[in-house]
Amino acid sequence: MDKLEGFFRRSDKVVKRQIAGETLLIPINQTGADLQKVYVLNETGAALWDKLEEASSLKDLTGALLAEYDATEDTIRSELTPLMGEFVARGFIFPVESDC
Repeated sequence: MDKLEGFFRRSDKVVKRQIAGETLLIPINQTGADLQKVYVLNETGAALWDKLEEASSLKDLTGALLAEYDATEDTIRSELTPLMGEFVARGFIFPVESDC
């Protein structure tokens, strides 16, 4: 995804779990967890996932993580942009209207 414009929210078909010190995203389908598509998050990814409970834009998420971490805006954006693109491609997050 080249541009991450607008607002995004996490899918209710994906759950976050802490297992053996790792933070995992696990897609859920009609028959249960899809363990072939488990995604391991780093600290930034876990923070991003938590913030996507509410509809958020890349700008909102960058600002929230800037307040939380000792990093530059460029550094945070350089981690968020590909991660959000990956989340969209995997169906973990989806675009929504800003007033959702």
